[in-house]
Amino acid sequence: IFFKPMDEELLHEVGKRFSRVITVENGVIKGGLGSAVLEFMADNGYAPQVKRIGVPDEFVEHGSIPELYKLCGMDAKSIAGEIKKMVIRG
Repeated sequence: IFFKPMDEELLHEVGKRFSRVITVENGVIKGGLGSAVLEFMADNGYAPQVKRIGVPDEFVEHGSIPELYKLCGMDAKSIAGEIKKMVIRG
């Protein structure tokens, strides 16, 4: 998995085909992958609804990896919940 250079061909395809996008990253959400995707979409005239999931820009308590993923909304159940919310909102 790589972040840079971004696969612009893939992002153009996503921008043309999808009205909702979810990004998940194991790093800080601000200035991360989701932000880069939002910038790309805006710069290229796409306007999907984008939900960014990642580590918030605040102190995160110590814990096991599964506990921290759950706390940050990055566990499978939380991600599935965000997908359901996006589908229901349409």
